[in-house]
Amino acid sequence: MNAFDQHTDTHQGSVVSGRYRIDRLLGRGGMGMVYLAKDERAFSRSVVIKLPLDLPQDPQSLERFYRECEQLINLNHPHIVQLLDMGQLNNKPFLVMQYLSGGDLTRRMENNSALSERQILNWFSEIAEALDYIHARNIIH
Repeated sequence: MNAFDQHTDTHQGSVVSGRYRIDRLLGRGGMGMVYLAKDERAFSRSVVIKLPLDLPQDPQSLERFYRECEQLINLNHPHIVQLLDMGQLNNKPFLVMQYLSGGDLTRRMENNSALSERQILNWFSEIAEALDYIHARNIIH
């Protein structure tokens, strides 16, 4: 059994693609599972492995998924998490992305109910900059 067969958080220590050692489950949502892992070929750098769930497994859907990944892997912007690698394990695609500490935006907002208007506007400005960057490259999010 590999790290993605059961979609649980019990895969600590499993190695994906002969390279990424799973530390723990970071989150689970409607789109899939997100794991914290170490890239054993890159000095144990922390990375995130995203396993999309419910992605249709037909050849056309997988081709579109990988075509989108090829576009994303070339993006370089301070407000976009970098895609580092992609692969397939037991016919299930996965993404390897840059790990950023600090938690997700939703959790940060929930834990800091007294956010200043300035901070909120700053976040929206950064998001708008990132969207402008990808739209200029004919990628629609």
